[in-house]
Formats: sequence, C-alpha cells, structure tokens
Amino acid sequence: MVKIKEIINPFIEEASDILLRLGNIKIDLKGRKNIKTITIEDGIMLQVGLTGTYEGQFILEMSKDLALKIASNNKGYPIVTVDKSTEEILVEIVNLIVANAVAKLINQGISLKVIFTNILIGKDIKYISEKEILSIPIKDKKDLVINLTLDKF
Repeated sequence: MVKIKEIINPFIEEASDILLRLGNIKIDLKGRKNIKTITIEDGIMLQVGLTGTYEGQFILEMSKDLALKIASNNKGYPIVTVDKSTEEILVEIVNLIVANAVAKLINQGISLKVIFTNILIGKDIKYISEKEILSIPIKDKKDLVINLTLDKF
C-alpha cells in the first residue's frame, strides 16, 4: 500500500521548484489539514483533474495580488490586471507542476494522467468535495494554498 506522503511529496516538490523558477516565489509549508470545503474570498483557483490508480484533483488557490506577482515575475515586467495573458501563465505553471509530479509518480509505479485543467477567478468561490481535501497552506503566504484530493486518501 502506498503511503499518502509518497503521493503528496511530488506535488509539493514540483510546486516549490516551479513557483520558484517561473514565478520567483519561495514557499515554505505551514503544515497540513484535512478539509471538505475550499473558500476563496477574492482570488483564483486552478484545478487539475487526475485519473488512474487514484482519481481526484490538484487545486492551487491564490490571491489575485499573488497571481499578478507570479505573472509579472515570469514575464519580467509589471502586469497589473488579471487578463487572458495572466490566466495562460498560471495555467501553464499549474500544468507543469502536475505533469512533473505525475511523471515522478509514474516512475514509482503509480499510474496517473491529467484529464482537465480549469481556472476560476472571482469572489466567494466555494468548492465542496465529497472526498477529504488535503490542504497545505504556505507559511508567510496566507494567499497561497496547495490542495490535493484523491479517492484513496
């Protein structure tokens, strides 16, 4: 039986690496908790659906300010509004995180593939899951949270 930590770690490692390389954002974990609902007051939620040995979603939530900072750092010039270009940068980053994590898991014998990517932007976004969501807030960044839900947690 595969331990939860063995599945989670590739996602955390890739998020740390890619957000640093492509967005110049250093992340430190602040623990983890199990939740059933994600609520975003005013921000962005990037969802990536997963299927295979496990089924679920990788969800990256962030404030609009942090999204603009990541996009600006990635492009090398200030971006002041969340527009189509900003969305494309964020989707590319989350897809890289998940694709690299999935590749690591495949090398460990866990079959996973990406089935969709979705971006939600707005106020009072609420995501309710029947499954437990493993939520990993980022230390010193109240505006960035990594979430993972898989059917066998």
